[in-house]
Amino acid sequence: MQLLAWLGLCAVLAYGLRRRPVVGVVLAISVWLLVPAVAGGIVTGRDSGPLSFHPATWLIMALLAMQLLTDDSRLPKVLARHIFLVLVLGLVVGVSVLTTRYSDTSGGMVLLFDQMVGPVGLFLLVVSALDTRPEGIRVLRTTLLWLATVASAMTVAQWLAGGVLIYESYFRTIWWFNHEGFDRWMGTTDHPLTLSLLLCVVTPLAAGISRVWLQLPYLALAGVAVVITQSRSGLAIMAVLIVFVVARSRARTGVKVAFTLVLGIAGTVLAASSVATGVQSRIADDSGSAEARGAAVRFFADRWEEFAVLGKGFTASYRVGQVGGLGTSLESSFLMYAVDIGLLFAVLYFGAQTIILLRSGGRVQTPGLVLAGTLALLLPHTYSALASGSAVGALLWVFMGLLVAEQDAHRPAPAVAEELEPEVLAVGTHW
Repeated sequence: MQLLAWLGLCAVLAYGLRRRPVVGVVLAISVWLLVPAVAGGIVTGRDSGPLSFHPATWLIMALLAMQLLTDDSRLPKVLARHIFLVLVLGLVVGVSVLTTRYSDTSGGMVLLFDQMVGPVGLFLLVVSALDTRPEGIRVLRTTLLWLATVASAMTVAQWLAGGVLIYESYFRTIWWFNHEGFDRWMGTTDHPLTLSLLLCVVTPLAAGISRVWLQLPYLALAGVAVVITQSRSGLAIMAVLIVFVVARSRARTGVKVAFTLVLGIAGTVLAASSVATGVQSRIADDSGSAEARGAAVRFFADRWEEFAVLGKGFTASYRVGQVGGLGTSLESSFLMYAVDIGLLFAVLYFGAQTIILLRSGGRVQTPGLVLAGTLALLLPHTYSALASGSAVGALLWVFMGLLVAEQDAHRPAPAVAEELEPEVLAVGTHW
């Protein structure tokens, strides 16, 4: 009954927002980043089973269906303009659905919809929503920054309270959360590494904040939150991003220098405080994570022929790793997708994203967007980000959509009039 109620609300929202697609995209992103995948049942009433998709996935599918049925929707034109990309993604999604449907994996179809089908649908919604509304890019940028701020503030509150505060009963069902001595927090996301990825990907957009006095508190809050996640790579990347944002700031040179000094002092104090104890211990002892990644690469290199074309279905990589003697997952979204959907289709899937990024060139004017897109593409491959329930898939495709929308907004207009014959121009003038 609760699922039917949510589907009904999704249908009402999709109809009410059919001419305001940017608002629909904002809602979908917000639901994904405010409700972790593990707690999706709090909205849909389905914690498990074939219909236990994340509530945002249901909303995305409703919005997409309504855009396809709306006469004045830009979606069909966007599909036609990017037909090659759409065909590639359609092929990969279709093959992934078939291999997962006829595999013996458990829960694979739910993960497939949450990490691939829904996010690709969100990508199409972003591109079509911004097709005639380039100002919507700024709306989505602001939305992402606010959501990152909320997640960061929640993380700090969790650290201070020593507990997850909300969704705790759902997190208690995850083995790593119940590990003795667990002291890493994740805000409203599914995992500390997911939060670290979110903040690293969104922070470059802070370079476009027009009010300098807003940049400092955001950078400070995001920096503290990344330290709390105890992500070593996230901490290194965030340090570079802070320098990037300050350098790209619109402030005068003197303000930038003061800005840098304040952040430097704050960073020194933070490093000496108890907040940094966890990440310091992880830097001193990585608990075998580097060796696990090396073992996963060697394992795949020895057996890649088995998955050269078709994979074993979504979530199969976990079982394959266990059978092969790995104590962890394959520790890379690309390697896990190569096993799940096949190496060929994994290359097509991530290759399409790479081409989107490479084509951005000088046509992207939103400050920090290209860097954000680069991080969104690369960081998921440092762990099993896209092969477990989280907002990473949606986040990745939102940034791909923003890049394509920027490219479309600055594409040269077709010079129709110049190509017409003088006689035709004369007739047109007469009419």
